[in-house]
Amino acid sequence: MASNVGVIISVALFFTAVLSQVFLKTEEKREPQFFVGFMVAMAGICLVSFNGSKLERNPIGDILAVAALGIGFTLIGLFFSEGGLKPKKDENRNA
Repeated sequence: MASNVGVIISVALFFTAVLSQVFLKTEEKREPQFFVGFMVAMAGICLVSFNGSKLERNPIGDILAVAALGIGFTLIGLFFSEGGLKPKKDENRNA
C-alpha cells in the first residue's frame, strides 16, 4: 500500500540524519528534542497515512521502496559530494 511507502520514506530521513553523524563523525550531537520531534512527526505521519485503514504487509513493495530510496540517496550523494560526479570537459569548446 502507498501508506507503507509514506512511512518508509519518512523513516529514511531520520536514518539519514543519525547515520550521517556516525559515518561523517561530526561533533554535533543529536539532542533529545531531535528524537522527541521525530517521534511526534512519525505519529502524525502514521495517523495521516493509515487514516483508519489497517497495516497491510506487502514485502515486495516495501523492499522496492527501500531499494529506490537507497539508489536515490546514493545518486544524490555522488552528485553533490565534493569529489563526486563532475561534468566532462569539452575539448572542442573554447574556454
